[in-house]
Amino acid sequence: MAPSRQSQRRLVFWLGVPILALFLIAVVADKIVMPIVTRQGAAFPLPDFTGKRIAEAQIDVSELDLKYEISSEEYSPDVPVGVIIRQYPKGGTKVKPDRTIKFVTSLGQKMVPVPELSGKSVRQAMLDLETADLKMGEIQWALSDTLPERVVVFSYPSAGFEVPLDRWSI
Repeated sequence: MAPSRQSQRRLVFWLGVPILALFLIAVVADKIVMPIVTRQGAAFPLPDFTGKRIAEAQIDVSELDLKYEISSEEYSPDVPVGVIIRQYPKGGTKVKPDRTIKFVTSLGQKMVPVPELSGKSVRQAMLDLETADLKMGEIQWALSDTLPERVVVFSYPSAGFEVPLDRWSI
């Protein structure tokens, strides 16, 4: 027995209306709701903050409605303390407002104290300097009736004085 025309219309209505409604909901969600939720069109190129001090970058970041955090700090002999060495995302990347930018800042030149060398053998003084990542400079020899041979009398700079790492020979 063939279904009647009226039952076919009911079937089309009961199947077609929900399918049409789901289609309309999907279109509305895709074209209206999602652009609002994802802030579509609000992206802009991120400035490059490298080489700026944190205080300067903080002003620019807040004006752009962004956030920042210092993810790490590194010793950098050629960059002053508090200057941004790297950032993530990199400058030029498209970002949206309220994004958090991560900065790596400089701790400046690493300073190390000169170890106590007086009274030690030249060999032990060389080992102590190597342990401190310092280099031995020129050795001045002197004759003495009161001190044993090959013993350090003094160093310049003196013990405890802080010098830049890898820039000094003691």
